[in-house]
Amino acid sequence: MKIIAHRCNLNGPSPAENTIDAMMKCFEYGLMVEIDVRLIDGKLYLGHDGPQKEVELQFLLDHGKKIFIHCKNIEALLYLKDYNNVWENKALNVFGHSRDPFVLTSGGDVFCAVGIVGEGCVCVMPELHIPGFSDEDFNKFKYILTDYPHGYTNENHNNTIGT
Repeated sequence: MKIIAHRCNLNGPSPAENTIDAMMKCFEYGLMVEIDVRLIDGKLYLGHDGPQKEVELQFLLDHGKKIFIHCKNIEALLYLKDYNNVWENKALNVFGHSRDPFVLTSGGDVFCAVGIVGEGCVCVMPELHIPGFSDEDFNKFKYILTDYPHGYTNENHNNTIGT
């Protein structure tokens, strides 16, 4: 099971979320990230509520195995969904959703909405809906997506990650 930093946050929501600098910091800690991406006028942008900073496709491809890309508009999803070149080891794991209880990502992962729990899935923000989250709960999921990765532990469940 791995931790995914929601919008590249390490210690809760931050003005630095969905930025390349925040993403690189997460990678230094060995974390995967979930980012929000839009395609506007042929350019890719990071940003949750709107386009904030342009990001190059090559950057996404270079780090694709560590990124879940939440496509915030249909244009981004249609553009990015076909970037799955396993021969060059460059694949993107993309998905799009709004109010769905779960979605299937292009990488084959089941990404659940907050409050929906499925064994072997991406559990989103368990701190918001699983009181007394235990070691047993922790090991049920393939991934945990959180704004607070420092509050969780590594795969051996021994050391805190992200500070």
